Amino acid sequence: SEMLERQLSEQERATFFEHSLPHMCSLATRLPLLFPNGLPLLLHGRPTKLELTAEQCGSLLVHAFFCTMPHRLPAQSTHPLRMPYFSFCNLHGQLTPPHAPGSRLSRVQIGKWRCCLRYLQAIADREQSPRAAEHAARRVRLERRVCDTSELEMATWRACTAKLCRVDARADGTIEDSGAGVLQLDFANKLVGGGVLRYGCVQEEIRFLICPELIVARLVAEQLQDHEALVASGFERFSDYSGYGSTFTYEGAHLAEQQHPELVMIDATDFGRSAEGRRRQFREACIERELNKAYVGFADEEAGATSHACRPAMRRLVLGDARFASALEEPRAGAEGGFGDREGCLATAHG
Repeated sequence: SEMLERQLSEQERATFFEHSLPHMCSLATRLPLLFPNGLPLLLHGRPTKLELTAEQCGSLLVHAFFCTMPHRLPAQSTHPLRMPYFSFCNLHGQLTPPHAPGSRLSRVQIGKWRCCLRYLQAIADREQSPRAAEHAARRVRLERRVCDTSELEMATWRACTAKLCRVDARADGTIEDSGAGVLQLDFANKLVGGGVLRYGCVQEEIRFLICPELIVARLVAEQLQDHEALVASGFERFSDYSGYGSTFTYEGAHLAEQQHPELVMIDATDFGRSAEGRRRQFREACIERELNKAYVGFADEEAGATSHACRPAMRRLVLGDARFASALEEPRAGAEGGFGDREGCLATAHG
């Protein structure tokens, strides 16, 4: 491919074909052994926890690279699953605009491939290290959180007496560099990962690229409903980057100490850019939906299983990055779990 032939150095090509690729083939053939009982799915309406080893995640991602997973057609049955696609086929193809005349690769596509290739090299390196068994056994956890929000109407929120927590807005740093002991937020697509395996390259897609084990969530997690969230933990970061959107650039291997954060994925309603859409977001039903979605993601696990919203969640929450320095707090969601509703704002809430 153009990526391997023109974008990689001679040494990088040798590393891929002589080191990474043989390991990938070996890992792909282990799939039946790694999943003797199949792979459970995180379906909507069902609070479910799934635990995978790093080796299992690697095998699944290698199959995504080779495009060997069955293609998903949403209407194949009377009860279709609304699942994201899980294949690198679009990355193997042509994405526009080309980074140079005559090229089939976009600038973002090159950055995405470099993140993927870094991950594949890292897991091959680890299998040959003295700690190979430890690395392979590391646990990556995915939890589908489902909350009964049927009683959480605006009247309930208006009657809530919980006090607002303190919100700190900062103009430096990023979500992924916020350190240990914080709850990190993914501004998710309802099909988690959004356009990570196609054109998309903003907050969620970048997080999935630098932490590729999160891409496995696309294989197992059905589309999020209004009363649901997805929580990931145990995953690791493999790449550093710069830029955002069309300027995204791979900046080498991530060598800093792993933080192993907890990442909450919740999706906001897309109201578009029209004047009518901007007005519609302030309708009572729309505000109620966003408050309840925030509650599902930010409430502690015990609170998330009930419909009693008005209890403080003792967490620190990191919401955004250094591109914005303002924090727009939705008052009630801020009271319950620490919530700023502006993507790209770095805010920590102290319960």
